[in-house]
Amino acid sequence: MSVADARPVKVKPTADFVNFLLMPAQLLLLKWVVDLLTGWNDGLIQQDLIIAGIGLAIVMILQAIIGRTSLLAHNRLNEIGTYEVERAVLEKNAKLSLTLLETPSIKDLRTRAFRASPEILFLNSYSYFFQAVQTVLLLLILVWFGQWIFALLFLFTLPIQLPLRSYAARRAELLEQEQTPQRRRAHYIAQLMTSRNPAKEIRLLDLGSYFQMYWMRLHNQNAEEMVKRKIKEQQLLVPSDLLVTLLSALMTAIVLLVAATHGNSPGEITLLLQIAIMLGGLWPGLLDLHTSLKQQGARWDEMRRFLQLEEDATYIPTLVDDKSKGSIPTTSHMTAEAVLVRQLTFTYEGRANPSLQEVSFYIEAGEKIAIVGENGSGKSTLVKLLMGLYSPGYGSVEWYSKDGAPLTATEAACSFTAVLQDFTKMNLLVREQIALGSIDRLYDDQALLTAQKHANAHPWGLNLDDRIGPEFGGLELSGGQWQSLAAARGYVRKGSVLFFDEPTSALDPQAEKTAIMDFLRIAGDRTSFLVTHRLGAARMADRILVLQNGRLVEQGTHRQLMAARGEYERLYRLQASWYV
Repeated sequence: MSVADARPVKVKPTADFVNFLLMPAQLLLLKWVVDLLTGWNDGLIQQDLIIAGIGLAIVMILQAIIGRTSLLAHNRLNEIGTYEVERAVLEKNAKLSLTLLETPSIKDLRTRAFRASPEILFLNSYSYFFQAVQTVLLLLILVWFGQWIFALLFLFTLPIQLPLRSYAARRAELLEQEQTPQRRRAHYIAQLMTSRNPAKEIRLLDLGSYFQMYWMRLHNQNAEEMVKRKIKEQQLLVPSDLLVTLLSALMTAIVLLVAATHGNSPGEITLLLQIAIMLGGLWPGLLDLHTSLKQQGARWDEMRRFLQLEEDATYIPTLVDDKSKGSIPTTSHMTAEAVLVRQLTFTYEGRANPSLQEVSFYIEAGEKIAIVGENGSGKSTLVKLLMGLYSPGYGSVEWYSKDGAPLTATEAACSFTAVLQDFTKMNLLVREQIALGSIDRLYDDQALLTAQKHANAHPWGLNLDDRIGPEFGGLELSGGQWQSLAAARGYVRKGSVLFFDEPTSALDPQAEKTAIMDFLRIAGDRTSFLVTHRLGAARMADRILVLQNGRLVEQGTHRQLMAARGEYERLYRLQASWYV
């Protein structure tokens, strides 16, 4: 049975509908039994009482069996609903641009989207319908027996309650939305306190109590706001709820009074009293369902807003079957070789000043380019724009094949291979860690071992099927070893454009020099970009782009830039002074 099995969607309503049909039979059989019992001492034939009792027992047994079936289907629906929401949100998340994913407002929206519950919306919707029909049926039975005052009181009070419940539901959901950033922040603090990497600093600096108080302060603030909202809600609803309770008691008394006045039989009085009690329970149930539907409707709207976000037109995720054994289909395309950048400008959300301003240059096929500059000069931002991970606020990035044919952003993206500075430590098998660079090579041992060798990640005695990372009991690696495996991940992908975004910070000087020389050697005749703080490494590039405060201030060879005595020369002399 699949996770998203549709059978419970059919079983649950069917079981509840059958139980709904059994309700009148139960009431009528109960009336018959009571009437027969009252005539017990008058010589009534016992056979009728036995038949009525057996019939009532059968109906009650059926109701219990069907009720259990309904409960099992209900639980299964909860599992399916949770799965489907997470699947839809994660699938959509994979299709969004990196710019959107890094936006706090989108993170808040995604958090709220996870709160949607299609199973609750479905169950409450049809329960609301069934209870409404059941209520109408019970009211009609009361009217049939002359209890029209009961029906009038019910129909008069219910419309007053519904708008109040709708207003309370809207206010409650609005508060939940307003608290989303704080809830995300509290979740982040909890992750800091329970994750392995921050544990060293937290323990060393004795920050445990501080973060615990921080977490408690966020939760207490949310709780206080929620309590205040609940108090206001109760102030609004308690008077009308008390009115409902009083009317329920009044209507029960009216049933007994009218029944006694009209000389109804004991069975009829029992029947009417049972209906009055059932209506007393259905009434608040209908109101609660109405409130829940309003809240779930608002949450469903939040999920739809997330699912309707504009998707990234450049990077289209490929669905991979883990049993494919490398049989993932690929699409033939022209490879990117040259790039023309025109007036490229980009500003991060929430920042007043752009991180890149009017950057323009042209890179020929096969050029080796070094991108240098101080921290915050825009180097990594430029690389992400070149790779299509960010969309320019202004200007353009235009990729061309070797023969000068223009490429779409998606076609160009298929040509990129990257070894990034902010790589992710993935607690997986060594083969998985490397093959993530080109997942269709997951079982191509020769390609994986070659990439491992290119990245100098082969001398440690790691087998491809060894698990790494302590999260699941794998081998612990040093920072440099993690970086080397991340480099292997980039090398296994055979792209025509290679990006090397300073992933050598954890390496010692000799290993760093070796890694950069390996990068330039492996690049071969491919167009390559090396982002580095080490200006000594930049000397090996065909051309150097110098960024300062988001602007391209210089470009040329090492010799040309040193002769120009500009920003590059200043940075080079500054670094050289540390080694004198």
